[in-house]
Amino acid sequence: MMRQTTDLFVADAPPIAGLSFRRYAGPVDLPAVVEVINLENRADDVDEVETVEGLAEGTKLHPLQAAFADHGGSQCGYCTPGMLMTAKALLDGNANPTRDQIKEAISGNLCRCTGYQQIWESVEAAARALREAKP
Repeated sequence: MMRQTTDLFVADAPPIAGLSFRRYAGPVDLPAVVEVINLENRADDVDEVETVEGLAEGTKLHPLQAAFADHGGSQCGYCTPGMLMTAKALLDGNANPTRDQIKEAISGNLCRCTGYQQIWESVEAAARALREAKP
């Protein structure tokens, strides 16, 4: 399995949290990336762009969003979009990740609150919820 990472680029302008992180899915297997870079040159055949805003279905939160809310994974919210999209990429390929696999998957995302414990617990809870929701 390809490790899902987030390429981190620091800019002078503050990021727009909800619009900054996108995961591309299609015939090209690209990792989770920050929107700051020009991906048109890297992914001409991309079928779908998935953003943090698209995780919820109407008013129903995605299990990751619900778990982050329930377990305090959002904390200040600065890293939340990147954490959510990177965790979704992990869970799309691994329904039952270990704690070490979760740590590795999100290692490219920095939490300013240094509260990774709640983030790991949120991803584990979301993984359980997604497994239990499958028929």
